[in-house]
Amino acid sequence: MFKIITSCAAILALAGCVSAPKSSGSNSVSAGPETCSKSEFASLMGTQINDAALPLTLTYRVVWPDDLVTTDFVEDRLEIAVDGSGIITGLRCG
Repeated sequence: MFKIITSCAAILALAGCVSAPKSSGSNSVSAGPETCSKSEFASLMGTQINDAALPLTLTYRVVWPDDLVTTDFVEDRLEIAVDGSGIITGLRCG
């Protein structure tokens, strides 16, 4: 039993020495053409998110202050930033 515990401890100690693979930069997002049509919704800036008439087919997410958001990039998703009062303060693709 002691041998098993010692072996497991040694394996765990060695696993901590392994470094993560370095990124080659091939997964970086290029600044290409706008794909989420954010310019179509620029008129919403400064309005209440609850009053925004967004199409049902639009892929979007609303980001409130202090929200935790994932770092995944969805090129056709509109990200709508709002302040604490629900006023739209920013639009971006992703």
